[in-house]
Amino acid sequence: MLWGSENWLLPPEKIAAGFPLLIKFIDPHLDLSIQVHPDDAYAKTHGLPHGKTEMWVVTDATPEAFLYCGLDRPITEDQYAAKVADGTIAEALRRYSPKRGDCFYLPAGRIHALGAGAQVCEIQQNCNITYRIFDYNRRDAQGNLRELHVQQAAECIDYTVLEDYQTHYEPKLNAPVQLVQCPYFSTNLLDVQGAVRRVSASSRCVLVCMEGTAQLETADTKQTIGAQTAVLLTDCSSYVLNGQARILEVVY
Repeated sequence: MLWGSENWLLPPEKIAAGFPLLIKFIDPHLDLSIQVHPDDAYAKTHGLPHGKTEMWVVTDATPEAFLYCGLDRPITEDQYAAKVADGTIAEALRRYSPKRGDCFYLPAGRIHALGAGAQVCEIQQNCNITYRIFDYNRRDAQGNLRELHVQQAAECIDYTVLEDYQTHYEPKLNAPVQLVQCPYFSTNLLDVQGAVRRVSASSRCVLVCMEGTAQLETADTKQTIGAQTAVLLTDCSSYVLNGQARILEVVY
């Protein structure tokens, strides 16, 4: 159940088995559940191939939009359980008022949630395991509460509290700006105006167009990429983008 729309750019049914990434645009119309994802070690001990680390880049946000990322103050597992039971777990989370271009890294174990109106591009490990902690006591058409995974989440949460969970960066025209580098992917932001030539550090990457339009040229192909589309490049050492667009370069 998704309280909004979700546009999968690299959905599991259209990519080869074992491809490491899922990429999608999420436009929540209602607040999404507070949740956490397991790391590789926890996932493997529970019969899953790997965990789920992800990141968000905000593509748009209403004035009232919010998101939760990480704990706002130290809590114990017992305090966590009590706050879930009485419906106040959100009070223990860091709340942000997002705006276009904001970036948040969500390593496995970091509790998080998207609020209504916070539209994001999400890049993640190819795993859909989610441990839901709190879903605002909403019921479906049959009057049933959504399934929660309170105990599994407690075993996965990273209870470390950081001063700030947002990734801060300085935008640049026609030059890559690194947003996230982790063991599973590295993501650069490209604000393209005119022509930009990129020599990739890897022959494998995905170009995700968040807004605008650009012509993509490689040694083998020429094509147009527009908003909310993605192109998978393999065996590609360099490419040229020409246009006006905001693009994520995801190397894996």
